[in-house]
Amino acid sequence: MNFLAHCLLAARAADSWNSNEELRQGLLAGAIIGDLTKGPLKPEFPKALNAGIRLHRKIDAWSNRSPLVSACCQRVPPPLRRFAPIFLDIICDHHLSCNWQQMTNADQPVLLQHCYEATQTHRGWVSPRGQDFIDFMVQDNLLAGYADWTNVERGLRSVLRRLNRMELAETLETFAPDWAQACTSECEALFNELAALVDEGQAVVQPAME
Repeated sequence: MNFLAHCLLAARAADSWNSNEELRQGLLAGAIIGDLTKGPLKPEFPKALNAGIRLHRKIDAWSNRSPLVSACCQRVPPPLRRFAPIFLDIICDHHLSCNWQQMTNADQPVLLQHCYEATQTHRGWVSPRGQDFIDFMVQDNLLAGYADWTNVERGLRSVLRRLNRMELAETLETFAPDWAQACTSECEALFNELAALVDEGQAVVQPAME
């Protein structure tokens, strides 16, 4: 799952768990900051932010173990297959954005604004590079653009650039549209699977809140 799905799942968790405002803000911030911090949870972080990061990582772990992810990744050509889970994160956010009204009752602009505000409130806990990314994300309203396939292609190329594998860009761009279409049902099923786990998973953040 990429940022958009993490934001929606964090908001769902906050509602399902009847969270107070402090925990809600931490869960929403963790939906983004969870990808901007590495290693063990930091004891100096606010407890609510650590709860959000813990939820983010649990969602990633659930997703990585899902047979739905494996099924989609097996359709990727061998030269790209080792990177397929990263690409699939972006593809799933594309499907979520394109089918938003069928998959959730949440108001997307309002949800994204709340996530941006919560993340900016907690931005001081991430590295300067992470803060630059947060500023870029908010300024460009990055999460609102996943429905546009041009932005998806840009995101996929960015992954290859970070991995220093730009020689695979043409192969990926030729393959990606058909692959995305073929994984439509798995992306929807995966989100529903994760949403159900989030609804039942309040205990996964408890160590971060104690």
